[in-house]
Amino acid sequence: MSEFFVTINNKKHSVKISENGFVEINGKQISAELTVLNKNAFLLKYGNKVFEITSNQIENAHFGLLIEGWYFDTIVRTRLQETANELL
Repeated sequence: MSEFFVTINNKKHSVKISENGFVEINGKQISAELTVLNKNAFLLKYGNKVFEITSNQIENAHFGLLIEGWYFDTIVRTRLQETANELL
């Protein structure tokens, strides 16, 4: 299982991704499927909906995400990176 801390528009979320297609966000488990189209484009299937996602790495862990026309300023860190950042 992979664990990340994702900050979207200044609000932090805990995200755990398992190998069996489940994602846990802030303790709530959902079924999701992510398809990588290329380095910056993805399709996210969540329930019966499919979302197009385009990402742009701004610097290190800082990304801009465009999801169905909506822009999200995000920071994505592993648990280790988040712990190190909190110590700074």
